[in-house]
Amino acid sequence: MNVRIKDVLARAKAGDAKAMEDILLRFDRLIRKVSMSHGVVDEEIAQEVREELVRKVRRRIEKTEPHAKEKPAP
Repeated sequence: MNVRIKDVLARAKAGDAKAMEDILLRFDRLIRKVSMSHGVVDEEIAQEVREELVRKVRRRIEKTEPHAKEKPAP
């Protein structure tokens, strides 16, 4: 099944716990590729890349959420 990343991000924004896992799985090949050191995947680097991806996705979700705590204009 070919699900668009936009749809997975929408699921994550809606609170779907599995969505972040799906995002990480979708980018796993790329993560492993950029984590190569001398032809071998450096798992420490791969984990750092995964953590950064999760942080970026969460920031993106936070930026697109409406600000419920905003005070109404007087």
